[in-house]
Amino acid sequence: MLKDYLVHCGLTEDEAVKTFYLVDSKGLVAMNRGDKLPAHKLGLARTDPNTPRLKTLDEVVDWIKPTGLLGLSTTGGSFTESIIRKMATFNKNPIIFRTLPALVSCADV
Repeated sequence: MLKDYLVHCGLTEDEAVKTFYLVDSKGLVAMNRGDKLPAHKLGLARTDPNTPRLKTLDEVVDWIKPTGLLGLSTTGGSFTESIIRKMATFNKNPIIFRTLPALVSCADV
């Protein structure tokens, strides 16, 4: 949805994908990660062959130094105190959104 919104705002699909980084339970989603990516992640994977193989969100935050984090997993605990503190070292006002697992369990699916 984020990619689609950015395309709607005038970016090309390639430009839109380059504005964010997808991280899953195995690390940064990239074509050179070393595992077979599911079809639904292929369009969002980093394609630069020099993308480092980062295994944890902590490593990704260290490398990217993002402005914001969007926690879209229903599993809690991804945004540790260490990650929040790191975000505050390179952002005056870091943007951090996360799903609340308790609310997700009550949602209509």
